[in-house]
Amino acid sequence: MKNRTPLICGLALFAAVLLVPLALAGVGTGVLRMYLGGTEVDREAGGSQAYLVEVGNTYTIKVVGITEFKEGNLVKVKVAWTDTAGNPQTDVFDNVEVKRDGTKLYVQVAWTVPTSAKYCETGTVHYGSKPDYIAAGVFSEVGHFHVIPEITLGSLGAVALFLSTLGLFAVHKKRRMH
Repeated sequence: MKNRTPLICGLALFAAVLLVPLALAGVGTGVLRMYLGGTEVDREAGGSQAYLVEVGNTYTIKVVGITEFKEGNLVKVKVAWTDTAGNPQTDVFDNVEVKRDGTKLYVQVAWTVPTSAKYCETGTVHYGSKPDYIAAGVFSEVGHFHVIPEITLGSLGAVALFLSTLGLFAVHKKRRMH
């Protein structure tokens, strides 16, 4: 049986993108950015360009280009995600100050992806305080992220494991032929 995880994740993303307009919050002017250790997080290939986040890692979430609030205002930042039971969850950060970086206003929080976060589910970031705004995306209307499984060995370790397994298979096949 072939691995159908990418297909299931793709269908879940498609369904989530269709349901986003049903949310009560409007899309704001602030654009979602996510960082891990000062480096912007990898994005999913294709049209959605969702950030790919791993369970247990702490990410810096920054919403840049806010025009709905003034510098110094205190707002809520909410991170919406789904747990392994399929229940929607929201982590709320109260009294986050709107700051200025050059000419752009932004809010920023540090968020650790919970161990109970469901893989392949779409999450969003909201900011504001009546009204509430969804952070926009760089390449899509709504900025969002996907929780992905962690590869303990890292990318290079996974490639090395794959190549060594392929090498063992070739040696085994060669011995059977003789």
